[in-house]
Amino acid sequence: MVSSHKDRALLRVTLGIGALLLIVCGALLMQAGLIRAEAGASVFFDPTSATVPVDALLDLDIGVSDVVGLQALQMEITFNPAVLQVVDADPVLTGVQIAPGDIFPQDTPLFNIASNVLGTCEYSIVRFASLPFSGDGTIATIPFQAIAVGSSPITITALIMQDGVGDIPVTVSGATINVVAAGDETPTATATHTAAPTATETASPSPTASATPMPIETLPTIDPAPSATPESGLVLRLPLIYASQPAVPTMTPPPKMTATPSLTPQLSPTPSHTATATPTASPTASITPTPSVTPTPGACNQVIINGSAEQNVAWHFPVTAWTGGYSTTRSRTGWRSLRTGIESGPPVFSYSSAEQAFFVPLDTISGRLSFWYYAVALGPNYDGDRSYVLLLDDSGEYEIVLTLIWPETNTQRWTEVVIEDIDWTKYRGQQVRLRFLTINNAYLETAVMYTDDVSLLLCR
Repeated sequence: MVSSHKDRALLRVTLGIGALLLIVCGALLMQAGLIRAEAGASVFFDPTSATVPVDALLDLDIGVSDVVGLQALQMEITFNPAVLQVVDADPVLTGVQIAPGDIFPQDTPLFNIASNVLGTCEYSIVRFASLPFSGDGTIATIPFQAIAVGSSPITITALIMQDGVGDIPVTVSGATINVVAAGDETPTATATHTAAPTATETASPSPTASATPMPIETLPTIDPAPSATPESGLVLRLPLIYASQPAVPTMTPPPKMTATPSLTPQLSPTPSHTATATPTASPTASITPTPSVTPTPGACNQVIINGSAEQNVAWHFPVTAWTGGYSTTRSRTGWRSLRTGIESGPPVFSYSSAEQAFFVPLDTISGRLSFWYYAVALGPNYDGDRSYVLLLDDSGEYEIVLTLIWPETNTQRWTEVVIEDIDWTKYRGQQVRLRFLTINNAYLETAVMYTDDVSLLLCR
């Protein structure tokens, strides 16, 4: 049957509208990070090459282009410390840092340290308060100073980028900085990177053992200055936030942690009903809780709801590469606990967390945070998996109130933590989030933390 001109015109209009809807919906899904771009992203330096005189300063941007739904990244960069040195971008903090970029404007790096002895920059950032990043931007800026005549390749030796699903395919390209004697230079620092770099190496790590960072002796490195000696304690070059002690990524000093003595394990027998049931990994709806107790002037009020994790309320589990959840595997009291980290499965680079929001009254003067944790880290002491307890304020700034590194990450018994010296006055009038966070790398084995009987008393 031959259709009329009117029918064919109507068909073309219908198909055109359908195609337009598919394009719009696809664009929205890509922006949300629910589907992923096939072409992947590019990470590069700007400028890609430069010639500068001795003592000159040069800002080297680490750029990213064509990325979709970026939520976390970690990277390691090498340079020749006999030719270049990193100028500290934040002298207030301990150590040498590079300058954060604009991809996650509401967050600060989890790890940011440069070594002018080894010739490395290690940088890790994850979005807590910022939106997933898509498009083109600057990851960070390395402020270099030329110290001697010579040439320094700038190389990305390790890179993991993740969206809400897994690893983001990415191509990387390097840069070269040449240093000449003063008066001999023909400056070329204005060279810029093109939008589509032609990379000769591909960093597209998968969440398998193939993404394991190589030991330092197998990484491409630059010969250090003759007088340089290796930093003590660095046997393996682990990725970023696992390589050394954590930086303090908060604008305010962390608590004095007078509660440290209370971290001495308080033994309590593993409940006889320890189950082997698969944990409920599906996240529950995010609920903004309100205190269940009417505030009493001059008294301390409990602001945490469902601290025993026995109900499906109040706790929120952000969707990540390995989403946290409730678990029946371990419980100090009752039947369940909060689970962050990888309970079973291969090592995967992942941020796994459980959080709850609460309001800090305007007349709060002090508080008492307490909880019990049971930590299991299957790898050796240099595996580098970690757990944190964070407080996040309205602006997204976060304060680390507890850091668990090995052997605390492998207590394999219930341990009580009591922290009473947090300055709650700075959180007055804000909705604050308490977050338990376990970070696994793709190296060696896995780590998991169970948390139970969480309590936070805010006093007036």
